[in-house]
Amino acid sequence: MYAFGPAFGFLLSAGCTNIFVDLQDPVDINRNSPFWIGAWWLGFVVCGILYIIFGIPLFFFPYRLSTQRRLMDRIDAVEASTPLSDHHSVEISKHATLTTSCKQIVETAKGDFIAVHFSFRIYVNLQLNNRCWLVTIAALPAALYRLMKNPVYTSMALGWIFGSYLIGGYGTYLPKFIETQFSQTASMADIYSGLISIGSVAFSTALGGYLLSRFNIQPRFATLLLIITWAIIFFTYLLGIAFGCDQVTFQGMEQGNGRWNFTTECSQNCHCSLDHQFKPVCDGQWTYYSPCYAGCRFQAENKTWMNCQCAAHGEMTEDGICPSSCTAISLYITTMFVGLFIGNLFFMTTMTVVLRSVELQERSLALSFASFLTNVLGFIPSPIIFGMIIDSSCVAWHSPSSCRQKGNCLLYDNQEFRFKYHSGNAGFQLAAIIVVMFTYYKEANFPFPESDIYDEESCATESDKPALDEPAFQMVPLKMA
Repeated sequence: MYAFGPAFGFLLSAGCTNIFVDLQDPVDINRNSPFWIGAWWLGFVVCGILYIIFGIPLFFFPYRLSTQRRLMDRIDAVEASTPLSDHHSVEISKHATLTTSCKQIVETAKGDFIAVHFSFRIYVNLQLNNRCWLVTIAALPAALYRLMKNPVYTSMALGWIFGSYLIGGYGTYLPKFIETQFSQTASMADIYSGLISIGSVAFSTALGGYLLSRFNIQPRFATLLLIITWAIIFFTYLLGIAFGCDQVTFQGMEQGNGRWNFTTECSQNCHCSLDHQFKPVCDGQWTYYSPCYAGCRFQAENKTWMNCQCAAHGEMTEDGICPSSCTAISLYITTMFVGLFIGNLFFMTTMTVVLRSVELQERSLALSFASFLTNVLGFIPSPIIFGMIIDSSCVAWHSPSSCRQKGNCLLYDNQEFRFKYHSGNAGFQLAAIIVVMFTYYKEANFPFPESDIYDEESCATESDKPALDEPAFQMVPLKMA
C-alpha cells in the first residue's frame, strides 16, 4: 500500500499535469513555463471513480470467509456435543459481577483463538457479551501501556516512523526536485519519479516480503539485514548530492548577497523592475528574467514579443527557461533506482518485528497503534518539514498581490536545493538506523512469543481438523464467586 500507491499516483499525476488546469490549451504559455498549472483536480476525479468501481464487488463478499466459517463450524460442533452444564472447565456463578466475569473470560483463553470465541459464545447465551465490550474498551489504556513498555516493539515502531520519511519526504518532493534540478516538465518529472517508486521501492518491498516468508528469516537476523540495507539508502542520499545541473543564469543579471543585480544596458529604457512578474523567455541561446529585461516589445496582434534589443536575433523563440544540455539526470535516476531497490528489500521487517514482538491477542492492536503513530508522526508532518526545508532554497517568489506577499516559488538555488533535500533525508534515515540498531541490541535477550498455534492452514482441509472428541483447545478453569 505504502509503496505501490504513490508509484501509480506519480503515473496518474504525469498524465494530469500534462493537461492545463481548465482542460483548454492556453495561447500564451506552454508546458515549460513556470506558470503552467496542470489539471491537479483531475486525479481526484479519476480516483473517486475507481473507488466506486472497486468498491461495488465488496457488497458480494460472504458474511464470513470460508476459513472463518469452518472454524466457527468446529466451535458449533463442540458446543453442540457438550451441553453447557457439562463444561466442567468453565464454571460461571450467577453471583459473579459483570466486570469480574468479562475480565476473567478474556484472560482465561488468551492466546487461544478458538477458546476466546467459545468463551464469548457462552456469554452470548448468558446475554452478557454486548456489555462485555465496555470492559474491553476500559482495558485499552493498560494494553497500550504494555506495548509502550515493550522495548523491541517501541523502538521498531519508531524506526518505522523514521523510515516512512522515504515516502512522505523524499517521495513527495521528488517530482519537484527533478523538475527544477534538471529542467524537466512537470509531467516528465512525475514519470521519472514513478519509475523510481515502482521499480525500486514498490517491487523491492514486495520481493523482500517474499524472501522473509520464503526462508522464514527470524526477527533478529531480519533486523540486521534491515540495518544493512537502510545504511545503503543513507549513502545513496549522500551520493545524490553529487548529481545535479548548474544554476540557471539570466542574461544581463547576476546574483549577489541574495539579490539580483541588473548589469546590462540594452533594456534600461524599458524601466524594468524585479517587482514585475517573473516570466523567463529564451532566444535560443540565453535565458532572460522576463521579456522586459530582454528589451522586447509586445505585439498584441499575434501575442508575441518582438524587437528584443538584447536578443541575438531580435525575437524570443520560446517561453520559459532555455533547454539545458545537462545529462546528469540519467546518472541520478540510475543511482537512486539501484540504491533504493537494495535499500528497501527488507523494509517489511518493521512490520514483521512489530507483530512478532507481542502476544497473539495483542497483534491487531499493536499493528494498528504502530500504523497510527507512523501516520501522525511520519506521513503527515514529513511533507510539511521538507516543504519548509526546500522553501529556504528559493531565490524567486511569485508575488500574487501588490503587497508583495510570498506565493509559490518560481526559481530555486539548485545547489542549495540539492544539498538540503538529500541531506535532510539522509538525516532522518540515519535516525532510523540508530533506532533499529537499538532494536537489534534488545532482541538479543528478548523472549519472542511462540509461533501461532492456530492459523489458516490448520483449517484448510478436512483431514487437518482434529476429531470432535479431541477438541483443538483446552479451556482453563474459570471460577467466579
